[in-house]
Amino acid sequence: MKHKTKDPSSRVLYLIYGIFALTGVILLLVSGIFTYNTISFGQNAEEISGVISRIIETRDSDGDMSHTVYVDYSYMGQSYSDVRINSYSSGMHEGKSITLLCDPDNPYHVMAKSTQYLGTIITLGMAIVFLLIGLIPLLAMQNGKNKRKKLLEQGQSIFGEVESITRNMSYSVNGRHPYVLICTYTDIYSGVTYRFKSKSLWQDPSPYLPIGSTIEIKVDRNDYSKYYVMAEEAYKSNIIDYT
Repeated sequence: MKHKTKDPSSRVLYLIYGIFALTGVILLLVSGIFTYNTISFGQNAEEISGVISRIIETRDSDGDMSHTVYVDYSYMGQSYSDVRINSYSSGMHEGKSITLLCDPDNPYHVMAKSTQYLGTIITLGMAIVFLLIGLIPLLAMQNGKNKRKKLLEQGQSIFGEVESITRNMSYSVNGRHPYVLICTYTDIYSGVTYRFKSKSLWQDPSPYLPIGSTIEIKVDRNDYSKYYVMAEEAYKSNIIDYT
């Protein structure tokens, strides 16, 4: 009978970190759009003086505070009152004089000069955070795969003994904790005993790799701290489909 099992850990992690990285890329594009629009607006806008007429504070269901700012100003001999600007900084208060950038083709379109790049800064900062959260683990996981591939191709085979089978209680997927094999190998020449730990296994390995059984381990012949326990390969040799 052929048993099938899937390793959900790497797929779930790749998906999660991939979403973070993709979100970072999207935010980076949004930051670029903000920057382009701000520069284009600034090239055509004229600097004028204005006064903050009122600031409306609102609080959402999570308790987060937001501020809506309105200004009064004059342009080309015409007065404009209670015109909303789409930015706020902690230094703003009612009655404060501020420098505005005014669109000559649409005098109702104004922004505070001091915060004209605020949207760019916020989205760029968020983009960097999401990219770091997503890309660093993805690169680390890919690096681990490359190292494992190199060990499989160039590593030295040694044969250890399964010492114990444990569950990794610090990690779970869908409420399931993976299994981990602890193996030992004693170098007959030096008498030194090395201990190795397998990657996470999502099916109980005890029917095929019981305690005391022999298992192949790929090691860097010059550095035994670089190793790979051939647990999944042992599954596959027992007609378990691990894909």
